[in-house]
Amino acid sequence: MSPCCWPRAPLKRDRWSHAVAQRHFLGCYLSAPAMATPSISIPSTPAKRKRVGAADGAKGHQPLVVESEHMGYLDHSAHKAGGWKAQADRVWRWHERLVRSCAGPTSSPEERVDFLLAFCQNCYALRDWLKNDAAVPKDELDVLMQDNECLRVCRDIANGSKHLKIDRPSVDPIFSIGREYCGAERPEQWFIIAGDNLLDTLDLARKCVNAWQNFLTDHGLRF
Repeated sequence: MSPCCWPRAPLKRDRWSHAVAQRHFLGCYLSAPAMATPSISIPSTPAKRKRVGAADGAKGHQPLVVESEHMGYLDHSAHKAGGWKAQADRVWRWHERLVRSCAGPTSSPEERVDFLLAFCQNCYALRDWLKNDAAVPKDELDVLMQDNECLRVCRDIANGSKHLKIDRPSVDPIFSIGREYCGAERPEQWFIIAGDNLLDTLDLARKCVNAWQNFLTDHGLRF
């Protein structure tokens, strides 16, 4: 069974619902004894999910504490691990994948578009991670977006690829992504038309990464 899968077990729907977890959740056992079956109590309403203790009859189990009722199941999730630094690392990784895809002769056009959209979505999302992680004030993030045209184009691509339509564009609500044939022995060149600008895809991505890295450095944030 996958470490992130819960076993099939009946769930009692009463005032205190009891779920039996037979394996570890996100790679960490929920109880101290290695061979014991941890049993946890889940309050029936979000307002009561401040503290979760061992279920009745369970022995040797350490109590679990939920920091916030709005942070998901027991506040444990792999996507939150590392905070904004983990999101920044995702941006760097998607950038590397985009570069390899555009340079690789075996990548399909669909794969290259996928990597571009994934990069832009994660690149723009770093703004929200920094804001919600209280790492940088919101007004300073707004100034960065206003002053950097590449990040604004990245924002339009992120929102346009997620929602199809853009109600409040930063540069161009009807931007275009295209490719130019460069010959049989050379990878095709991808470009973006946003407003009056014709932008090379890899150049845009590189400038976005540089903008974030300079911004983090200027604010004393190590990445």
